[in-house]
Amino acid sequence: MTENEDEFDAVADPGRQVTRGGWLTAFLIMMVIVNTLSAGSYFFRSDLLRQLNPALTEGTTLILGAGSLLNILFALLVWKWRKAGIYGFFIVAAIAVVVNFKIGMPLHLTSMGVAGPVILFLLALPRWSNFS
Repeated sequence: MTENEDEFDAVADPGRQVTRGGWLTAFLIMMVIVNTLSAGSYFFRSDLLRQLNPALTEGTTLILGAGSLLNILFALLVWKWRKAGIYGFFIVAAIAVVVNFKIGMPLHLTSMGVAGPVILFLLALPRWSNFS
């Protein structure tokens, strides 16, 4: 059975197996790992981060740490075929862009934060009918 024959609308028939694909699976696992490490550094090493960038305040590290935790939740929602997870990644990225501009991050580094949600969307697009 080919991958195309195995795909179907998960919303119409939630009892059947839906293939996620290797790239989307790997990307979601990577997002959980990276955001876990990121949240850990924002919450437990914020003093070091503030030394590296004096424009970071305690509030901005908390906002960025909360965004990392939300991204873990959104990755799990995407894993469960929920469009809300994809939309959530874009919302967190938009907030992070604003915060990064506020603390004086260069444009090229700030824009890299949008790359993750865009890649996720492109990986999910071929399977969009599986999402509810």
